[in-house]
Amino acid sequence: MMQQSQNTSGWSKIIIRLFWAAFFGMLAFLTIFYLSAPFFSYEKPQAFSGAHIHSPYPAVFPQTTVSLSFDLNALHLADLLINGKLRTNFKFYDTLSNTTDKIDISNFQFMHRYIDNNNDKLLIYRHGYGLTDDQQLCFGAKKVVWTDYPFFQDLRHKQDIIWKLNQTSYLVALTDPGRSYTADELRFLSGYQLIELTNTDTDALKVWDLVLSHGHRANLLLSNLSRSQSLNLEEQKIHTVQLLINELNINQLLECLANGSYYCLSRPESVVNTPSPQLQQLVIQNDTFSLGINKPASEIRLIGQDGRLLKKLADTNQLNYLMRDTDTYIRAEMQFTDGSQLFLNPVFRHENIDFKPQSPAIFDTDKTALMRGIYTVLLVLLFMIIFRIFLKRARN
Repeated sequence: MMQQSQNTSGWSKIIIRLFWAAFFGMLAFLTIFYLSAPFFSYEKPQAFSGAHIHSPYPAVFPQTTVSLSFDLNALHLADLLINGKLRTNFKFYDTLSNTTDKIDISNFQFMHRYIDNNNDKLLIYRHGYGLTDDQQLCFGAKKVVWTDYPFFQDLRHKQDIIWKLNQTSYLVALTDPGRSYTADELRFLSGYQLIELTNTDTDALKVWDLVLSHGHRANLLLSNLSRSQSLNLEEQKIHTVQLLINELNINQLLECLANGSYYCLSRPESVVNTPSPQLQQLVIQNDTFSLGINKPASEIRLIGQDGRLLKKLADTNQLNYLMRDTDTYIRAEMQFTDGSQLFLNPVFRHENIDFKPQSPAIFDTDKTALMRGIYTVLLVLLFMIIFRIFLKRARN
C-alpha cells in the first residue's frame, strides 16, 4: 500500500510540474509576443485644409442606384464562449448579381467568397478573435491575418494589426470603434478607410467626427447585426448602402467604397417596403455646397469640424451652404418623418489636386530593434534565474 501511495504521489508531482511548465511556457510565449510588437512614431495629425475641395459624389448621378445591405452574423470569440453559438459558411462562392441586395458575412477569421457575373472574385472576412472588442472588416482580402493580441491592446498593438490588415486587404473598416478605441488612439491610428457602425447613436457618430476632425478620410459603412446580436429589437433598424452605380460588380463595389461614392440609409423595419428617400444631387460650385433629395426631410443637418452643427433646415428637400475657409470638412445627415435617416460621406479640403491620405503612424525601425534587443536580454536573464532556482530545488 505504501509503494502504491508513493507511485500515486510521484505521478501527481509529474502532472503538477507539467501543468506549471505548460502555464509558464504559455505565459513566456505571450510575454515575448506582446513585447516584440513593433513600435511606431507618430506625427501630429492635421485637420483637412487647402484650397481644393473634394467631393466623393459624381457631378451627374446615375438613373438608378444599387442597394446593398451588409449583414453581420459573425460572433465575437467572447460571444461564442458564452453563448456556444457558431455559424459558418464554407460555400466555395456565393453569387453576387444585379438582383443581390445582401452580403451576409457569417464567417469569423475565415474568408467569405463572392463572385459576380464577370467571374471577378471578392473575399471578405472579419478579423479579431481576442477577448477585447477590437474587430475589423476586410474587403478584397488576399489572405487571413491570424495575428492578434488577445488580452489587451495599446496604441502600438492596434496600429500593428491595422498595418498588417492594410497590407493584405484592399479596404479595412474599423467596427464600432467607440467600444474599443480611445479618443487618443483614434487621433493617431491610420491605415484604414472605413468606419463601420452598427447603430446611428449620437455617441457612435461622434467617433466618426473625431476621426474626420483629425484629417483621417474615413467613409461611413452602416451594417446590420443579426437579431441575436441586436440589443434593441423593438426599434430594429435596417441599414443599406446605396451605391451610385447602375450595375453591380465587384470592381465597382470596391471602387465605390474606397471613394465614398455612396450614401447610407437607415430605416425602421416597419417602413422598409415603402418608397425610400434618395439623394439626387450633391455639387460644390464656387464654394457653395448644394444638395437635393427626392422628398422633403423633416430636418437636414450639416456637421463640420469637431462635430459642430454648421446649418440646419426643416421640412425641405434642398439645402445650399457657402463653405467658409474654416470648414475643413462637411458631412450631411437627414431625418425623415417615418424614422428614416440618410447619411452622406464627407466633403473635405485638401492641399493638392490629388488627395494623399495622411499617415501619422511611422514604423520606428530603430526603436523596435533596440527594445526587442533589451527585452531579449532581460528575458534570457530572467529564464536563467528561474532555471537555477528550479535546478537548486531539484538537487535538494
